[in-house]
Amino acid sequence: MSELTFEPILDSTIAVIALAFVGLAIIAGIRPQGTDVSPNKRRRLILLRLLAMVVLFLALLRPSIIRHDTRPASATLGILIDQSRSMNLPVGDGSSRWVAARAFTEKLATGLDSLDGDLDIRYFGFGQDVNVVPRESLTEFLQGDADSPSTDMGLALRSALSSASGRPLAGVIMVGDGTSTVPRSNPAVSAQTLNSLEVPLWTVPLGPRQSDQQLRDCAIEEMPESFKVFAKNLFRVTGIVKTRGLQGTPIPVTLSLIDTKGQESQLASREVVPKGSEEASVIDIEIPAPMPGNYRLKMTAATQSGESLTENNSQVAFLDVREGGGRILYLEGEPRYEQLYLRRSLNDSPDFELNYVWIDRATSDQWPVDLGDSLEPGKYDVYILGDVHADAFGKAALQKLADRVDEGSGLLMTGGQHSFDAGGYANTPLALPLPVRMDAKQRVSAKQPAPDATQLTQQISPIPSLPHPITQLTTKGDNAEVWRRLKPLLGANRWLGPKVSPGISVLLESSASEPLLVVGQFGAGRTAAFAGDSTWQWWLQGQSDVHRRFWRQLLLWLLARDAPAADTVWAQLSSRRFNRSEPATLVAGIQTLSEEKGSLRFTAEVVGEDGRATPVVLQKVPASVPPDKTAPAVTGTLPELPGGIYTLRVSAQGASVQGNSAQGNSAQGNGAQGNGAKFDPAEILFQVLDIDIELSNPVAEISRMEQLAALTESAGGRSFRADQVNELIEQIQSIRQKSELPVVEKFRLGDDRWSGWILTTLFVGLLGLEWYYRKSWGMA
Repeated sequence: MSELTFEPILDSTIAVIALAFVGLAIIAGIRPQGTDVSPNKRRRLILLRLLAMVVLFLALLRPSIIRHDTRPASATLGILIDQSRSMNLPVGDGSSRWVAARAFTEKLATGLDSLDGDLDIRYFGFGQDVNVVPRESLTEFLQGDADSPSTDMGLALRSALSSASGRPLAGVIMVGDGTSTVPRSNPAVSAQTLNSLEVPLWTVPLGPRQSDQQLRDCAIEEMPESFKVFAKNLFRVTGIVKTRGLQGTPIPVTLSLIDTKGQESQLASREVVPKGSEEASVIDIEIPAPMPGNYRLKMTAATQSGESLTENNSQVAFLDVREGGGRILYLEGEPRYEQLYLRRSLNDSPDFELNYVWIDRATSDQWPVDLGDSLEPGKYDVYILGDVHADAFGKAALQKLADRVDEGSGLLMTGGQHSFDAGGYANTPLALPLPVRMDAKQRVSAKQPAPDATQLTQQISPIPSLPHPITQLTTKGDNAEVWRRLKPLLGANRWLGPKVSPGISVLLESSASEPLLVVGQFGAGRTAAFAGDSTWQWWLQGQSDVHRRFWRQLLLWLLARDAPAADTVWAQLSSRRFNRSEPATLVAGIQTLSEEKGSLRFTAEVVGEDGRATPVVLQKVPASVPPDKTAPAVTGTLPELPGGIYTLRVSAQGASVQGNSAQGNSAQGNGAQGNGAKFDPAEILFQVLDIDIELSNPVAEISRMEQLAALTESAGGRSFRADQVNELIEQIQSIRQKSELPVVEKFRLGDDRWSGWILTTLFVGLLGLEWYYRKSWGMA
């Protein structure tokens, strides 16, 4: 719809009257001056001046034409095309899914080209990465190969979301087989984001939708890739048996142990009977750890008749069994700094397995707490009691704990407001195992502050009272000086004193000879009482290595273990079960309890089951500031290897002081061979998988594509078959029509450059022509 309006420069009435007077003056001014003028010439002059007056009149009135219309809003349409290797699998009629995607996309592109020009159509190819495909290169892209090694559907949808460049998204089209092989990818989250923005997702699944009777498969999945346990301890092995098309079929599942010589022995067996066509059954097996060493655990589901894929019927995990070490239960009543840094130090020791339980003081009306089987024989090797009241456990539980210590478990109680006397332990079964004497009269409830008589409130610097492996913080130099340099404790518990009994010793005391660390023996177990609760200051002081050493040596003593060799090589892999196309990375270093031994030369190699060794290139890691002696010293990436079981061996050798120990930037350095300190190598078993995950499942994930589209159903999303391309285009047109916005277009005379110049040229031309005639006819 259009309309004509006027927007005069002056008020319209005044302008008309003014122009009338001007017109009269113009007409009246045309009269002969000194010569005769014919009527015809006079009429010509009047006409020219009248036309000039009309042009001027139009310029003053400024006529405008306003047109009202509707037009679709500017928007972006993202089209995602799967180009991963799984698209080379059959679509169902003998041709590949990639051929079907090519035919669909070409027909879709032709139909979309005829839509309105305000729709910006963006094409993307996705797989491991997402690549923009310009419209002019679409044919060339579709004629290429689908060769991406993996599919990240979540990344593809996120790329479509960010492709609008400030414009709203009209919708997203995803063409593919629904196979998503990147474990961390979660396309459902992106689909939900699209729905929240009212953007429809239209999926076009390609590939066969086989019935459960056509496809039969059994797979072992989600078995942890490694276990680190201590000899004779019980541990659980878990896994998931996923079945399809095997409902009602008994499936035997076995767990086997494989030693370093390849000898396999069965540990346990279970049976799974799926009730549905697609089912995931959890396998949970508890077994005792074998003798110390490195092993493999293999969980296998028996192959069933009709399975087209059998490589996934088993999965391997690695079992590292350590001698000694121990499982530690830390029971704490106050989430203070001390527990945080104590846990951090103990967790840094690979031979400790620490479980932490916080008993909230605010729940004291529900005490005693239920500790389950934590106090059963053989469950834990050491028990740590922090700032927690005796009422939290009850007499029966504390008696069980005393029995465990008598049988050989270790017991440590640390300082706190509700430890020892104030915590009411003097009249409990733990009064016997603890190596200090307590005053029962100082007992308070869990919600009362500790009596002053039970606390040392001044700052205290611990002083070693006699040589002992627990308090030996350095292997050379002045050990007492190391203790003097540490920040003082902010306070400590006061006891009546240590018990007088064989085996009980005071290892740390204050300058006033008040005992701070007392150790002893109870039955077959060892016990310790530490009065302090602020050793966390050492960590913040930059003495984290001293903090770790002190607590580690105390726990090793409670475990009745002599300290290990001062320096050991350690190594870690980012993954111990990985695909050959994505090699793992490694870090390694020296676990040291002594001072630096000078330069170190690290070497690493991968040894296959056939005995062949492949060297690994290492790079030095810059030294940490302040120095952390457990930080990685070298890092590297494993070479690409064929599928199989391998051993990573990392060795270190100290350079001779007299030799040339210049390291430069090399991880190996130039240390003299044979003269420096040598360390036992670290060895790690790992598995390289040679499975093309893109081609491991012959069935397209049609349901996944449908589910993603259904997540945007409220915004208009749905799933289309490949032969419904015209319906998809109609759906897009319908969405575009709903997004039409009112458009107002206005044309005013003189606003644009051309109309302004035309008016000026006409006005000047008419007056110039009139002047020319007057001069030609001899008029003044």
